[in-house]
Amino acid sequence: MPVCKKKMTLIVGILVCVVSGGEVMGEVESRTVALTREAAPGTRAIWGEFGNFTINNAGQTGFMGRLTGIGVVDANDYGIWLEDGGIKQFVVREGDGASDVDDGAYYRNFNLPRINSEGQVFFSAELIGENVIDETNRGLWRYREGHGTNMLARRGHPSGGDIESTGSISYARVNDAGQFAYRAIQYLDNFETDAFAIMRGEGMVQHVIVDNGEHATDLGDEVVFASSVYTPSMNNVGGLGFIARIEGPGITNENHNGIWYGDTNGHELITRQGFAANGTDQWFNEFGSIRVNDAGQVAFNASLKPKVGQEYHPFTDRGLWAGTSDLLEMVMRSGDDAAGLNGLQYGQTLSFVMNTDGDVLYSSWLLFDGVELNSEKGMWLHSDGESELIAVTGRSLPGLQEWETVDYIFSMNMNDLGQVVFTTTVEGDGVTDDNDRALWLRNADGGLHLLLREGELFDVDDDAVGEDLRMINDIDMYGYSGGEDGQTQSLNDSGELAVHLKFNDGSEGLFVLDTMSTIPEPMTVGLMSAGGLGFLLRRRRRE
Repeated sequence: MPVCKKKMTLIVGILVCVVSGGEVMGEVESRTVALTREAAPGTRAIWGEFGNFTINNAGQTGFMGRLTGIGVVDANDYGIWLEDGGIKQFVVREGDGASDVDDGAYYRNFNLPRINSEGQVFFSAELIGENVIDETNRGLWRYREGHGTNMLARRGHPSGGDIESTGSISYARVNDAGQFAYRAIQYLDNFETDAFAIMRGEGMVQHVIVDNGEHATDLGDEVVFASSVYTPSMNNVGGLGFIARIEGPGITNENHNGIWYGDTNGHELITRQGFAANGTDQWFNEFGSIRVNDAGQVAFNASLKPKVGQEYHPFTDRGLWAGTSDLLEMVMRSGDDAAGLNGLQYGQTLSFVMNTDGDVLYSSWLLFDGVELNSEKGMWLHSDGESELIAVTGRSLPGLQEWETVDYIFSMNMNDLGQVVFTTTVEGDGVTDDNDRALWLRNADGGLHLLLREGELFDVDDDAVGEDLRMINDIDMYGYSGGEDGQTQSLNDSGELAVHLKFNDGSEGLFVLDTMSTIPEPMTVGLMSAGGLGFLLRRRRRE
């Protein structure tokens, strides 16, 4: 059974982390944000569980907590808190009267709180009440210390542009400049329409960045934006990347989608369906998700369409690109040789993030001779035109025993320092549900470190003379972000990492790990092959 103390400042020389075989695992300093079974500020209840834990570049954290105790029922058992240097500030709770409404509505079912570096908390929620109907039952709010909570958008209310009655409201994107952005859809005669508006706000003022019927930049005079089903991505200087459908003269189903980047001063076309796909001899077809950074670069995934006379191959029809309208680079393409994996090819892109340098961290399914390997995936970092393999299922990683390998790769985050964090499950002899999940750090120098693993002991007591060791039962890290895309992040640009741990005694805790603190030298920087391709294929056949 591994025994590990991660807060080296408290028990260095008293307890080390030992795994069978005598390896010493990494140490990293941490601070405790919140623990279950403790009183929840702003309520008379205690925390029973946590979720949606995030951190900003100022080191403040935001999280959701589920309450338990006298007077707690389903209608008021969740809340949101903001934490700064150990001080926890109550933000909002289910069952509270919703701010800026005139029909007596109450909050219910919060979703994904986000915080920016000014300590503002953004959240969406369902609304309930005698006067609430389906067309008015959801909204978006912002909490600011000293200003309270104000409503930014609500179903059934105007949102800007031509949106007189808002239908669906996307999750908010937030940045360090105190700005926020979201996409609203028009609701008319009990149905959502194609009409949309992408809004960007600052303070109490909101601006329409783009809405339907507006001229589509860099295209013909009569070509206009018609709809947008994707949430925009926003960087820290207020730039927005968005995907939209267009209509007008010459627009068909073969060229009616595009990607734009811009702000309140206008926007430029990055690329478009039917344009040549950089790095290939085919056309762009449909676009997927999008990320931006502060340099105005855009990363996106897309499907491909063969030119006239070319054959269609389903396992080479997707890829990932990054850059600007003037310099767009193909990061990877399905069917191409997977970097660092001889004999295997990239499959479909799964997740990707981009940091300030334009480095792209991405994961993908794997193919062998054009056939998808069931549940086999890898993760790479693309920088300066090259992709480097970080982790892949079926192979070992530094800190594991030679017979232990990665079973699956989960959430991943990257910051402007070039650090990468991700979680995996592990398999091998002696691995059980009690010790199969792990948290990893890759530093900018390429060093890979095992930070935490289930089955280790972790000290939840911040008191320098106290100690409260609990065995880790589960490790969670929320969000996929490169730090400049407006999304929920777990890793900030100071190397602080927000993690949610569950323990064998049934308790839970939220912690911030200082990944810049002293870590022993990595045992091995590269990946251990564990039999390479043959191991991958044999392992899958056994299943």
